[in-house]
Amino acid sequence: MNVFPAELAHRLGLDPDTDLYPQMAVGMALTAFNTVLQRWSDSDSAEDHTALIDRAFTLFSPALDAV
Repeated sequence: MNVFPAELAHRLGLDPDTDLYPQMAVGMALTAFNTVLQRWSDSDSAEDHTALIDRAFTLFSPALDAV
């Protein structure tokens, strides 16, 4: 198991071997961050990376709150 999902599971009191939430949450966060980096890079750093991160996390935060 990846260290990030394991740590998240530990902090939330979840079982990293049986609960999907930690791995899914980390996967979504890393995908969002990767997408932001790509978008920011493609804009030659013209777009505000902080605003992009805020927008990306706003998109999937409702799914994280579902637990």
